[in-house]
This record gives sequence, structure tokens and C-alpha cells, in this order.
Amino acid sequence: MKPIHILTKAVAISSLLVIGITSYSHAQSKSIKLTIKDKATQKPLEHAAATLINLKDSMIVCTQVTPESGIAQFNINTTGRYQLIIEKEGYSKEARYSIITKKEEDRNDMDIAMQPAVKKRLNKRGRY
Repeated sequence: MKPIHILTKAVAISSLLVIGITSYSHAQSKSIKLTIKDKATQKPLEHAAATLINLKDSMIVCTQVTPESGIAQFNINTTGRYQLIIEKEGYSKEARYSIITKKEEDRNDMDIAMQPAVKKRLNKRGRY
């Protein structure tokens, strides 16, 4: 065989292998989509911090700050149990749980309505 022909075959095989691996890993990826809103107004909350925690090892996977749309989306490649912590100044902290499996039909879209935090007032003795 000619060296150029062998090189062409090697490049073609490598390209197919990369495409196959990319397709396989893409098919394995799942996502959790959060839509974060104000409970009273139902308007999207900008600048809410959404943190994804893997419950297997309690490690933070990722934290996102929501844009004007109030949407945060996490792409996950590992099955397991996850906790989502959502925080925004002036609102009560929210927590949700999600289980990521290999099933194609699993949906992980969540609408989260955040309650404005109750402001505590000091009484005459200086206590809450």
C-alpha cells in the first residue's frame, strides 16, 4: 500500500471514532432545567444562584447565576442523586432533589417559585 493511502484510512477511522465517542457521550448526557420565579408575581428572577450538589460525595458540581429569563440549566453526565440549592438576596432559600437515571424519558425540568423573605423586626428589648 502507498503511505498516503494508509494515512487517509487512518484519518478516516480516527474521524469515525471521534464522531462515535462524541455521539455516545452526548446521548448519555442529561440535563436539569430550572425556571426560577417570584412566588407572588410569577416573574422570572434574575441573579438567583443555583447550586448543583452530587449527593454521593456532597461535592458541588456547578453553580450558575440566572440571567433575566430566570433559567438555569445543568448538563450532567453521571447518573445519581443530586440536590439543588437556590438562593437570592431578599428571598428564602429553596432546595430541591433530582435523580438522574439512564432512562431517555426522564424529565428534569423544574419550576421554582421563591418566597420573599420575611423581614424580622426588633422588639422594644432589641430582640427578634
